[in-house]
Amino acid sequence: MSISIDRKNRTAFRKHLLAHRAAFPLGDADYARERLKVSLNTFKKCIAEESKEALVLTRHTFVTICAGANLNPSDYGFDFTVPALGAAFGGYDKADFAFLIGRFALHRRSFLTGRNVNRSALDISWSERNACLSFVEHVRYESDKGVQQFFEYSGNIYMHRERMLLSLLGIQDGEVRLTLVHAPDRPAPGRRRPPHKLRGALLTHAYPKGFFQPTFSPVYIEEAATGPKSSPDAICRTLRPGDLDFERIALELDEIEEHSTVVTSLLVRAQRHAK
Repeated sequence: MSISIDRKNRTAFRKHLLAHRAAFPLGDADYARERLKVSLNTFKKCIAEESKEALVLTRHTFVTICAGANLNPSDYGFDFTVPALGAAFGGYDKADFAFLIGRFALHRRSFLTGRNVNRSALDISWSERNACLSFVEHVRYESDKGVQQFFEYSGNIYMHRERMLLSLLGIQDGEVRLTLVHAPDRPAPGRRRPPHKLRGALLTHAYPKGFFQPTFSPVYIEEAATGPKSSPDAICRTLRPGDLDFERIALELDEIEEHSTVVTSLLVRAQRHAK
């Protein structure tokens, strides 16, 4: 479906789009692709010198440009609105969830045997570009087979505001990792808050039985210490029985498996045993 922006509204649209463009130190091609999600030719068409002709765009393209440039279609004669910036991630505000920004230690069971605990460093920050929280997980540990692992996952954080659920979706070279956790309570104004603790689960593909298959682990995340001990190298490692912190973290993961996650096959088994 196409829409037509008449000469008067086209002039205003061009002016507002150029004003938004001026705020970004990007080339036109990068601005069109990264901010507006359209081609360079489409962007040039929108900012072309004033013409007596109407500007014709598909409705989808027009809405995409308005969303990317924070423009309101009603300013150009249309009676529809566009999703708020960041709506795809839950439409939450930085002011509401800035308390989650920081560095954390993320713990999960090892994928090969489940006996050990792998600890990674998790950085949460605010993405101005996408108007949502984003994350980087620094993964550095020794696997159960003695192989050194060193890589990173990154992505954006989806949030259900009412349920206070965080979904950390990381995609790297087609590999998908989804970490689902409950957000901690928002600190009360003026009160000293306890360290953040998040509990949930991680789902990805791993290699525990000689081939890749969906693999699940409970996840326990706690706020990292500050100072020299806060670097990824200091945080990331494999915890084994007998190591400092192993028993404490293992108990947390046991609690999560029992109370914070649901495995439907275990529900069925429990019902069978109850009969």
